[in-house]
Amino acid sequence: MLGLPFKVNKFLIAGALALTLVPSGLRAATGDFAIGSIIKNFELPVAAENQEPGRKTIIRGDEAIVISSNEIRIRGLSIELYRNDQVTTRIQSPESTYWESEKRLTSDQLVQVTRRGLTITSKGMEWSLPNSSGTFRENVKVTVFSSQPLIK
Repeated sequence: MLGLPFKVNKFLIAGALALTLVPSGLRAATGDFAIGSIIKNFELPVAAENQEPGRKTIIRGDEAIVISSNEIRIRGLSIELYRNDQVTTRIQSPESTYWESEKRLTSDQLVQVTRRGLTITSKGMEWSLPNSSGTFRENVKVTVFSSQPLIK
């Protein structure tokens, strides 16, 4: 059994083998899932180190597959960074891996970061949840939007 801090709307247990591995005490309400479980429409609130009041991070996904006690594959990833209940930054990727022991996300897929006045796209990233920071790998493109001149 694997304890995950997911808020779950729906869940599926993948295949008959996975069902035989799940004891009768599968507790969806507390976020316990067996290896091989498929979790639909989940949320994972994350507290960053030294997080300022009014700031929070929420990881969302269309689907997550529990690969091991440390590895969770996420499809339809969206990381949302909030300030005073307003989304300030959104990071999206079609597929990512969450590494529980390191509290980080990695992706080799297209990644798009959107925030007011700025868009970043890349192929691949590593995102540290405790630090709320990341590294973007290949073909990084930064687009800055501004209604004001950057240089006066």
